[in-house]
Amino acid sequence: MIKKIVRYLIVLGGVAVFLTAAILLPAGLSGGSIDWLWLAIVILVGIPGLALYSYLFHAKKFREQPLKPFEKNRQVAASRSRELQNLASLSKRLTLTQAQVFAIGIVRPAQINQRLVERYTPDRRTLRCSVSVDVNIPKRLLHSTEPQRVYLPAIIAKKGELHDDLMMKNKVGEPITWLSYREYVTFVAEVLHLLLLASYGLARGTNLPDDARTAEEVSLRTIVNRNLDKETADYSGVDLLSKLIPNNNKPRDLAILLVRRLVTHYAITALIDINPSTPTRYSYEHILIPRVKMTGPKNKRKSWSLFGALRIGLGARPVEITIDIDKSAACKSYHLHLDCPDDVYLARQRVFGLEAAVNRRAEDSPSLPQCRFRRRLGQSHAHFYCRYMPQFKENEQPQIRFDYFEVPPGSMLRAAIAAVACAAIVWTVGLLVSRYANPDTDAPAFFLAFPALAATWLGFDPRGNRLLEGTLSARVCLIATAVLSITASGLFIAHKSAQTDDWAKLPEAVSFLGIHYVDWAIVTAIACLNALQSVYKTCIRTWEYSILLTKPHG
Repeated sequence: MIKKIVRYLIVLGGVAVFLTAAILLPAGLSGGSIDWLWLAIVILVGIPGLALYSYLFHAKKFREQPLKPFEKNRQVAASRSRELQNLASLSKRLTLTQAQVFAIGIVRPAQINQRLVERYTPDRRTLRCSVSVDVNIPKRLLHSTEPQRVYLPAIIAKKGELHDDLMMKNKVGEPITWLSYREYVTFVAEVLHLLLLASYGLARGTNLPDDARTAEEVSLRTIVNRNLDKETADYSGVDLLSKLIPNNNKPRDLAILLVRRLVTHYAITALIDINPSTPTRYSYEHILIPRVKMTGPKNKRKSWSLFGALRIGLGARPVEITIDIDKSAACKSYHLHLDCPDDVYLARQRVFGLEAAVNRRAEDSPSLPQCRFRRRLGQSHAHFYCRYMPQFKENEQPQIRFDYFEVPPGSMLRAAIAAVACAAIVWTVGLLVSRYANPDTDAPAFFLAFPALAATWLGFDPRGNRLLEGTLSARVCLIATAVLSITASGLFIAHKSAQTDDWAKLPEAVSFLGIHYVDWAIVTAIACLNALQSVYKTCIRTWEYSILLTKPHG
């Protein structure tokens, strides 16, 4: 209630400030004297009041963290890990082969995934990601040449991440089933149990040693723990597993790596039917929401910038897309494709965060990582390829940034045409007013309104449906054209209505393109500069695009 009263008081104060300014200012314009002290007080009170109102009732409320309707990180009861442990010891769903294949898919995915192809297609605010994976499971793991079913970690994501509109298909386009979360945790418990049994050389149904059972229970508790903070992740299960002294260290070491990974991540596990004698492929697709950067490429600030705010306010879409390439370490051969609309072209492509990784050799790889871009620029399609990429460390976040420009002529040509028309009409009317102080026609007022209408029509076209659309330069140029057109119309009406020639003039024998009035010279100069810069940018971008088109492959 108090907040509403304060809000109403601020609104009433703002209305009072506006009325006071509306009374004081016209008094001076109509020939009276302006009370500058009161006007200054009104301005000094009105502007901070507006800023305070915007902060209290809009900015502060909008920037606050939204209320969460659910309890944060509600944890699983400790008894649940013991239940999972008991279920795993009684279950006979999995074989040791299936358990090993899944574990290796988590900790060493490149041993299973031969080729991984990511394809991104921009929508208006999202990216549609399609991924295809070619699988070749080592024969030493399968122990059979017969067709069989395996459980593969199709997606390994951080805890808490969601995958919108996820769909999975096999190589013939049929839907693939993946485990629900309840099935997944039970499945992981059985995988861990089978690996520990293999470490001690025990048969299924045999009880593990007490220290191994304790390590298993604690490990399961850390896996099902829903703590999303990486810095407070619980690795106590990993520590207990490391202290075990089994008969065979290889399964235990695999279990340690598995638990360490699943403490902070979870796996969307797909059921894949494979035939060891033929290649196996599956695919999936989902929607990503990229983060729009409101600062320039060289600006390291994470919040916002003036030009970034202008892009959002004027409806100019970002012309750069940044994509994570962490999946490049999950396979032997990695391809990334970006398919953008035909009215934009690739101008630059840069990679970040790979400096250290490309100097490390992946396990069992014949050489250091090999990376390359499709060197051709000027087309809408981008392609990045690498092979033998090692596992990334926790502090490594490899990314690729693709910069796109509009294909000429684009929106910049429309802005240039409107700017040139505005400059020509403003100069013509300014020259007419300089030659004839009071022309007997009102036609110039209508002509001066034309550029504003043209800028409005060209600048505010129907909303597009793409992530990359429009440029800030074109939008600013069109707005400048409209403002100059309206200003020139006001000047013409003022000169015609004044019935006097007491307007400020340039010195004798001095003119700007034949214009003698100072106000008309200023407006004409700004209009000419607006037209020149828009034409220059249009020519430069057309030249750059033509160079990219004719540039040979490198």
